[in-house]
Amino acid sequence: MAKKTFIVSDSHFYLDNKPDNSRRLKVFIDFLKENAGEMNQLFLLGDIFDFWFEWNHVIPKYNFELLYFLKKMTSEMGIKITYITGNHDFYLGSFFEKNLGIDCVDHDFELLIGDKKHLLTHGDGKIDNDKGYRILRKILRSKISNFLFKNFIHPDMGVMIAKFTSGSSRKYNGRLKSSIDESYMDYCKSKIDEGYDGVIIGHIHCPQKYTYNDSTIVNSGDWINYYSFVIIDSEEISLNYYKHSLIDDIKREKILSELISNQER
Repeated sequence: MAKKTFIVSDSHFYLDNKPDNSRRLKVFIDFLKENAGEMNQLFLLGDIFDFWFEWNHVIPKYNFELLYFLKKMTSEMGIKITYITGNHDFYLGSFFEKNLGIDCVDHDFELLIGDKKHLLTHGDGKIDNDKGYRILRKILRSKISNFLFKNFIHPDMGVMIAKFTSGSSRKYNGRLKSSIDESYMDYCKSKIDEGYDGVIIGHIHCPQKYTYNDSTIVNSGDWINYYSFVIIDSEEISLNYYKHSLIDDIKREKILSELISNQER
């Protein structure tokens, strides 16, 4: 059986061990275990963690089970994993590459499969009405901010700050929701016009698949409401939904129906 490329994004695993986070974490790890045999490579398309930062000798202690299994995938199963940073987990540091064997990139990624060229991007800061975030992004990702946070903020205080800013970011993205889809579609279409055969984008948590000029545009959705993922093989790009006993399928179908209804208006 030909191996496939899997893409997931926006699981936003939190900095706590509360039941909801533990449940979603188990679902995600079970998904990886169940599908590892089909994977040639796995792309983590940003915001896998609701916050990630590495101090000189400290990393967040939460979600260890996932880190352990990702290491197992690269070292024992021979699966290539690439982590494309999002707007919540852009301070990946060196831990993932040195300790887990995961390639980390902080920019859009060009994926070649056969004679097809695909663009993979988390998607934050790509639209015109996101100017405020782009300014904030430059400040947060600057070497000065990184240095100050790493050397003058105690990890416990850093986690407290992260929890506050993550909540603020979610509220900000919610305010953009009414106009974000059309603007993001324009961005994706522009990339197709540049010559890409497919664009896979995360960030807006709305699983969608469109055909434009015989090419494919997919939003990978999330692992909060939809439990959605993308598969690319030599033939097509597909948008899929994971089935698990811990997922409330009735709730998911209701949210999906509302999403489709909003798209048709």
